[in-house]
Amino acid sequence: MRKDERSPLEEVTDRILLMYLINKATNCGDIDGDTKLQKLVFLSERKMVLSKLKGFNFYFYKFIHGPFSKELENDLGVLEEWGAYLPDEYMLTSAGRKAIDLLPEIWSRNSDTISNIDAIANRFAHQSLRSILIYVYNLEHPFYESKMKIIDLKPHTPILFKMKESKAEMLFTITESELETMDILLDYDTYSDLIDPDGDVDESVPYPGV
Repeated sequence: MRKDERSPLEEVTDRILLMYLINKATNCGDIDGDTKLQKLVFLSERKMVLSKLKGFNFYFYKFIHGPFSKELENDLGVLEEWGAYLPDEYMLTSAGRKAIDLLPEIWSRNSDTISNIDAIANRFAHQSLRSILIYVYNLEHPFYESKMKIIDLKPHTPILFKMKESKAEMLFTITESELETMDILLDYDTYSDLIDPDGDVDESVPYPGV
């Protein structure tokens, strides 16, 4: 299975949705470690993929404690650099929470995506890591015809990967103005990757929500 790199827009989408998930999970329960956060994101993306919804775009493979995404681990570092995430407390900063609160249109327009995250956070955020791991280990691989469980997969076996737009029935969308607002609120540099040197939006980057 070939791993496709995320586009700049997919990276921003993942980080924005990750902020939402962290905020929702801390409101529903707690995130007491990176392993639990990895599993909450995995379960959310799995639920989206099975619903043919393109939201999260992380690549997960079998690691020591089940599904793990190096991209997700890196994105948490990016959120910390933005001043949006407190890694020792596994929660958003006040600036991160403000960014979530000041962009309600993103969440209302993408209610299908958000409902998937909400469902996972409501069900699992208050559970212990052990309970979540038992549940995840006993899930069947979503794409293997043999219906192998995750616990039985060999180390480094790919488990989940980003959905192609051509196969998705629903897409998470974000507008140019929302990207600019997020840039102002968090002072991040990724938005510059989506525009050309003259300041015009790159026409090759889709903005379905515009």
